[in-house]
Amino acid sequence: TPVHPEEAQREAITRAVDAWAEVADLDGRTDFFGMQANMVHGLAKDGEAFLLIQETPAGPRLRQLPPELVDES
Repeated sequence: TPVHPEEAQREAITRAVDAWAEVADLDGRTDFFGMQANMVHGLAKDGEAFLLIQETPAGPRLRQLPPELVDES
C-alpha cells in the first residue's frame, strides 16, 4: 500500500501499479507476481536469478534471464 498523505493519490498509485503488474513481463508469459515466484524458484534452484529491465514506449518491462545465458567473465 502506498504511503502518500492524500487518499486519492494512494488510490491512483495503487491502480497504476496494479495495471503495470499485469503487463510487466516483456515476453507476456505471466504477470509481475508470477515473475516474482519464478525468480524465487530460480534463486532456490540455481542460487542466482537475473532480471533485465527493458524500457519500452509503454513503460518498463521485465525479462527473466536464465543463469546460463549470463557471461561469467
